[in-house]
Amino acid sequence: MPLFAAIGLDHPPHSMERRSAARPDHRRYVLENDGAISVAAVLLDEADNQCGSLYIFEAEDERAVREWFSREPFFQTGVYKDLIVRRLEVGRNRLPPRQWPIANVSGLQGTGSAREGATDGSAGTAPRRKLEERGDR
Repeated sequence: MPLFAAIGLDHPPHSMERRSAARPDHRRYVLENDGAISVAAVLLDEADNQCGSLYIFEAEDERAVREWFSREPFFQTGVYKDLIVRRLEVGRNRLPPRQWPIANVSGLQGTGSAREGATDGSAGTAPRRKLEERGDR
């Protein structure tokens, strides 16, 4: 299945107030709908303010990624000024498998995907375990 990079860029210099207001719904949505997500990351500015989001999706096409975002609370509430979606071909991946570093929301955990369970880094993500709170990210 093709990979797509999706980058949501906040309104400059950042959208921390909007992010904070939408964060609980955003986290809930992502955790309940993460089956196609291979990578989720926050973009930071020089002062460590969150200024965007980066996702890598396994999806049939760009339309499927944009459809996912159409229901995503950060997108719906105007946190992002721009959303860029592009097909992605990975040349090299040296990132070790990691757990979702976002807060456990009402006991929800990520749904995983067909690649879940790989622990050698060659097939995606390690098994997900209960998520822990990590600041406001």
